Amino acid sequence: MPEQTVKPIIGYLGLPLLCLLVIAFVPAISTALPRAFGY
Repeated sequence: MPEQTVKPIIGYLGLPLLCLLVIAFVPAISTALPRAFGY
C-alpha cells in the first residue's frame, strides 16, 4: 500500500527539484529575463 503513494510523491517532488537544479547550474536561464528588460 505505501509503495503506491510513494511513486507519485517522488514525481511531484522530483520535478521541481530538477527544475531548481537546472536553473541553478545553467546561468543563461536565470540571466535571460533581466537581460531582456535591459538590466
